[in-house]
Amino acid sequence: MKVPVIMLSSVTELHSYIDQTQLTTELGGTQEYCHDKWISHRTDIEGFALMVKRTAQILQSFGTELAETELPNEIQATANLLRSHTDKKDKMKEDLQVALGQGSRLLESINEPVVRDYNMNQDELENLATVQRLEHTLGTLTLGLEHTLGTQNTGVGLRTYS
Repeated sequence: MKVPVIMLSSVTELHSYIDQTQLTTELGGTQEYCHDKWISHRTDIEGFALMVKRTAQILQSFGTELAETELPNEIQATANLLRSHTDKKDKMKEDLQVALGQGSRLLESINEPVVRDYNMNQDELENLATVQRLEHTLGTLTLGLEHTLGTQNTGVGLRTYS
């Protein structure tokens, strides 16, 4: 594949090839850009994505544990098992809240305009979409955890009743 290479001799000539709204102010454009801020956002997003991934894996293994756990026939043993699972659930919910808080702070940081009447550039829009998608994933994980534990509690209630 051949790609043409064009040598430019001035910024004015660059403007004939690239719209000024896509260029930073250093190149005569109108786009605000701070490399330190970009690096900070990317680093924070990667950390948040890793946190969401780990949380999903932990919830997956907990869901598997719940699905594979046989409820004991004795009421006290069942109550102990339920208490243990409830403690794990509470810890996971705390972790989910921490992750959601981190996501919210990250969204606020990305949404913080550099100047008044600011329009986000493509990188910032992608960062925003990524964080929103990760937050949605966390919300879905939370609902799944609640549903799984609700099902288990119903089973325990039926076991206790019988």
